[in-house]
Amino acid sequence: MPAISERRFPDSTRLAVRSKYARTCSSRGPHYPETRSLPFEFVEQNLDTILAKLPREVAEDFAAALPSLGGNFCDAGGRAQVDEFFRDRVKEYTGGPRRLAQALESIDLCSARSGAIRPGVAEFLRSH
Repeated sequence: MPAISERRFPDSTRLAVRSKYARTCSSRGPHYPETRSLPFEFVEQNLDTILAKLPREVAEDFAAALPSLGGNFCDAGGRAQVDEFFRDRVKEYTGGPRRLAQALESIDLCSARSGAIRPGVAEFLRSH
């Protein structure tokens, strides 16, 4: 699955007009641990190209949604990576700081949920 997902991402920079396809491509990765970081890594490596093609200030600033791709992480390391990459950049996006805060909250909630259920799941697996 990771190799297929990685091959799909380079085409996403050409999909400015057909952004629904880019969203579909970027939403597939989070379902698998092996590909969870791919949407964020793609944005991280191609931000300038993406920003040049995204509609800005039409109905909304589409750049403000980019931090949400980092919301797929579920650990402190991923949270730090998203925060560090977007912290200063989102100030230029209308609604960007709020979207970054939502992505970081999503990571925090996932991490807390995972930490809370991990011991019970481990115990269950040991006993069965």
